[in-house]
Amino acid sequence: MPVPRFRSLLPFRARTLLPVVFAFLGLTPPGASGGEPDRLPPITTSAGVRALSAAAAAGARPVRLEGVVLTVVDYPAFVLRDATDGIYVTAPTPAMAGLAPGEGVVVEGVTEAGNFAPIVRAATVRRLGPRPLPAPLRTTITDLAGGGFDAKWVELDGIVRSCVNARIGPADFDEPASPPGNRTPARESAFLTLASGEVLLRVRVSTPLEAAALVDARVRVRGVCFNVHNANRQFVRASLRVSGPDEIAVLEAPPPDPFALTPKRAGELLQFDPSGFTGHRGHVRGVVTRQQAGDTLWIRDGDRGLRIVSAQAGDVAPGDEVDVAGFVEHGRYSPVLVDAIFQRRARGTPPAPIALERFAEAIPHEADLVQLQ
Repeated sequence: MPVPRFRSLLPFRARTLLPVVFAFLGLTPPGASGGEPDRLPPITTSAGVRALSAAAAAGARPVRLEGVVLTVVDYPAFVLRDATDGIYVTAPTPAMAGLAPGEGVVVEGVTEAGNFAPIVRAATVRRLGPRPLPAPLRTTITDLAGGGFDAKWVELDGIVRSCVNARIGPADFDEPASPPGNRTPARESAFLTLASGEVLLRVRVSTPLEAAALVDARVRVRGVCFNVHNANRQFVRASLRVSGPDEIAVLEAPPPDPFALTPKRAGELLQFDPSGFTGHRGHVRGVVTRQQAGDTLWIRDGDRGLRIVSAQAGDVAPGDEVDVAGFVEHGRYSPVLVDAIFQRRARGTPPAPIALERFAEAIPHEADLVQLQ
């Protein structure tokens, strides 16, 4: 009796296309070579590296990539973009000297698991001279919050909520964790918060910026997306790295004097407006009831209290009349102004607390000064 001949379960067309798919990703088809990393042919595309599992990337697969530098960070590391995708590359400090965005490079090294997505550890970085940057991927702040844009070159719009120049970002400006190894000294940078509605995006610009020209401006920004993650390789939020002021275009300049805006009553914030909510700063006026300097300010405007989050230095005293300009957000019950600035209009006597007869009366007096038996 003849022995049955078993054929592959894959159709002939699929079997012939598989090598093409693996070649596009820069991967080696299963069984095409030995299993030792140093004997495998190098991965030649960023997409091929990113397609590896964390375990496979930790196996130090050889890599040879050619592309353009999108941004340089202080780890020392950079993001390379080729025809397929972006990839994070760590490199020896001497190889990073003078490296700048827009420079073509050939990278040879090995894969690593990275702290979030697979990365490349470069052994050599050969420079090819200036190369044009690719067209950025047009997206939104809300889209970046979905977590699928790590190491991608993007362009988006937003309103600048804050701008701080420093070597290390503000306390709430957590950045992606750096891979192990030597870090280069941090340079002074600009740390921005961009907003689209109430969705926020932290942006680090490699050079200082003039805050007064940017806060409350609507801008268009080009940069590289980084994903902040936790110790379990899980996405927390997106952030953006921008190489310099040339990558920031002001679409709508801020008003020259935010305190010249028509003031709104505290009780009118977030109430119906036929024109909708602009996302820009609002102006309110009231009497100080309490201050935690450099953090929070409370004012009373008529019969309403208002909490204001402000990092501005300088003390005011209960009873002082102040002008406040800030961005309105939903609080737990009533609105709050954030990223605010203030100035004293006049000094006054401390206000008396509102006497409440019943606890339920406290609801319309949130953020106000009250007393209750």
